[in-house]
Amino acid sequence: MTVFHNLRDSFTIFDFQIIVEHDEQKDHLILNVALDQGEPTDATRELILQGAFRQFDEWNMKSAGAVPEIRFVSKADLIYNTRTGKLRRIIDRRLKIKPDQP
Repeated sequence: MTVFHNLRDSFTIFDFQIIVEHDEQKDHLILNVALDQGEPTDATRELILQGAFRQFDEWNMKSAGAVPEIRFVSKADLIYNTRTGKLRRIIDRRLKIKPDQP
């Protein structure tokens, strides 16, 4: 997400991660934003929220039925590949339903 790469240069954003889940006939997109230190200031939080929702609008997420949510988390809350230690940028937790199942 370009907006976060740009904001990383201006703020104390450590990294971000996108998690996609499915519940009640809707896709839910969770954007975890990890900061280098502590809680974001109100100004930082507002800039991050504005940038994220601008990106969500560009992706037409609302028309696709996705419900975006933004969470400010610690670095330890991000999910990493257990073998390589690399950050898993996108995690898709939607159920895979076979076509022959109801």
